[in-house]
Amino acid sequence: MIPYVAMVIVVVFIGLFIYALVTGSKKHEETRRNFFREFAEKRSMRFSETDSFNLKEKIRDLGAIGYARNEIKNIAFAKEGNDEVYLFDQVKVTTTGGSRGGYFTVCLIVAWNSFGVECVVHEVEGKLAARLSRSMGGARSGMESVEFGDPEFDNRCVVFSGRPETVRRTMGQNVRQYLLRYVKRLPMPVVIQIRENRLAVHNSGLSPKTIGTYDQLQTLFDLAKGLRDLLKA
Repeated sequence: MIPYVAMVIVVVFIGLFIYALVTGSKKHEETRRNFFREFAEKRSMRFSETDSFNLKEKIRDLGAIGYARNEIKNIAFAKEGNDEVYLFDQVKVTTTGGSRGGYFTVCLIVAWNSFGVECVVHEVEGKLAARLSRSMGGARSGMESVEFGDPEFDNRCVVFSGRPETVRRTMGQNVRQYLLRYVKRLPMPVVIQIRENRLAVHNSGLSPKTIGTYDQLQTLFDLAKGLRDLLKA
């Protein structure tokens, strides 16, 4: 009798545990959805729960975010002149071994014209981390690390590009100072990708942290749009 009772207790416990996981997941998704909807409404942006913008294709050849496989949700969209600005979530941070939890939160700008530069910028923490990141190579084949002779920037932002001289000309001191000022405002490392007419800013997959407050979401949004304006100037 006792073993039977114990088995029933175990089964009930497992059932409650699974129910809690499912309920917690649904509640989390609802919280994220409301988070983005409210952000969009306050800024007169269009909100969509599903990828009606074909974002998968727009980010297809961008490192990390282009390879994540789960569904894109919670999209805030605005048209600014000829530019399309997207802010979206629910792209799970994954590694070779599987999910680490958390999400990429991405601000993607699709401009009318090319930015004239192609590069990937990884935020790191200190000189040693920067050196290690450079030694591991670029995020895409054909790229090499680019240094600027600016210790504060070079020890915080590791840049890879297939056209180093173009990147050095484009990312002048005003651009570098702007990036340093903004990346310090977020509690997780960020990645910036510029390819043709697309500019994407998102949290790094090397950290399980994701954007979790309105201030952080606004900072990500402002970082991408400010960088776009500097590159177009």
